Amino acid sequence: MGSLPVVLLHAFPLNRELFAVQHQALSEAGHRVLTPDLRGYGGNRTQSLPSAESLDVMADDVASLLDSHGIDRAVIGGLSLGGYVTLAFLRRHRDRAAGLVLMDTRASADDAQGRAVRLAFADKVDSAGVGWIPEAMMAGLLFDPTSEQQAQVRSWILAANPAAVAWTQRAMAHRADTMGLLGSFEGPVLVVVGEQDALTPPAMALAMAQACADAQLVQIPGCGHLSATQKPDEVSLSILDWLGQHATDFAMR
Repeated sequence: MGSLPVVLLHAFPLNRELFAVQHQALSEAGHRVLTPDLRGYGGNRTQSLPSAESLDVMADDVASLLDSHGIDRAVIGGLSLGGYVTLAFLRRHRDRAAGLVLMDTRASADDAQGRAVRLAFADKVDSAGVGWIPEAMMAGLLFDPTSEQQAQVRSWILAANPAAVAWTQRAMAHRADTMGLLGSFEGPVLVVVGEQDALTPPAMALAMAQACADAQLVQIPGCGHLSATQKPDEVSLSILDWLGQHATDFAMR
């Protein structure tokens, strides 16, 4: 097929297992797929975290990952936190992003209230660990979830490194608005959102898509924030269809 590699970056505070279904589906279709653990999560749970909290660190880690695999350019995408890191990657390594996949995320920065909530969350993790997080977050992550989906997400959260969770929340609180950056990107963009996503609702997805020069918006019915887990087959098909539609574009970029 000769297609560009695809990198998918997981949500907070989870790990690369979020994209297990998509990794298999895209790989079976002939795509080279990388689904790394972000710094501090999963297989990178013990990776050191700098004192300055910034998503640029994770974006640069993605660039280093491409280097380690001998990859010059790729389709870069992510869900929620993974989308924030994708946009940070675009700002710092634009020439290496041939296309973007933005799932249940936003390009706007947090307002003052949103930042305060994140910082309070980080402070509580510092003092109480991560055991309280599943109950606090589950309703926002999944719409009408099955018990299996709840158990899976709970296990991912409880496996997270508390230091990484607090660090990431502070980094997300300080992230810049990237709507203008997204609007200046000329490559293809796929925006995916669960129709019942209460954290980054369809209106935010629509705003991102409208800001892009070349964007496709896919809304997934009966789906909350963690679309890759709640509707994994639909997300896989959306990405595969979009990659197929833009095969020629990617070959030229």
